[in-house]
Amino acid sequence: MARYAVTYGLEKAGRRLAARLTPPWRAKDRPLASLLRAVFARRGIDCVVDVGANRGQYYRFLRYQVGFKGPVASFEPIPELAADLADRARFESEWYVFPCALGAAPGSVLLNVMARHSFSSVLAPDHSRTDAFATKNVVERVIEVPTRTLDDAWAEFTRTRRVARPYLKLDTQGYDLEVLAGAPRALADVQALQTELSFQPLYVGMPDWRRSVDTLAAAGFEVASLFPVTLDAEQRLIEADCVFVRSGREASAAS
Repeated sequence: MARYAVTYGLEKAGRRLAARLTPPWRAKDRPLASLLRAVFARRGIDCVVDVGANRGQYYRFLRYQVGFKGPVASFEPIPELAADLADRARFESEWYVFPCALGAAPGSVLLNVMARHSFSSVLAPDHSRTDAFATKNVVERVIEVPTRTLDDAWAEFTRTRRVARPYLKLDTQGYDLEVLAGAPRALADVQALQTELSFQPLYVGMPDWRRSVDTLAAAGFEVASLFPVTLDAEQRLIEADCVFVRSGREASAAS
């Protein structure tokens, strides 16, 4: 009993010390990282498709917090951000950068580049329900960017790489369902995915959380967990990251 008490005390002290030493920006992502480690192991995830890479935050999260070492395909339409990612990817193992947007069809689209680049979207800002990002989610300039479908990009990616069980991360500021509309074949391979659900719209015409959940349920996915991203001054949820996993017992066994 005494030995157990000492061991437990040391473990508890170690956890407290780790919590103190963990940077705040890492601590907030710890629950998501923990879930993804379990999902990746259970579902045999062998690559990650990172749609809306911005400055590479999600790539760093995968490598340093989730511990994922496999291929990551990052899609970023803002030219200067995509160029910076491509330059950094030259020194990274298994990081592939695609300088384009994804959508329902190939071609091009007008992209609203916002004052804070992470808010950039094909959709126009909507401040009617919340003004939480009134100075950040404002159009700085409009650019035309190339678009591809995820089906096309996934087919190209798998021609030269032996991957078959992807995790799909979507962060396109209200355009996620358009990406899924261009991915009926690729989605059949996706074992789990992450999308940002909207509870207070930040963009005109942005689908709400009910439509997103219903769309993914119809495609064969179930909610695994939900992680609040932002709340307004009234403590109402604005957005949340939601992880979905493919339905059915057979999907959980790694091949």
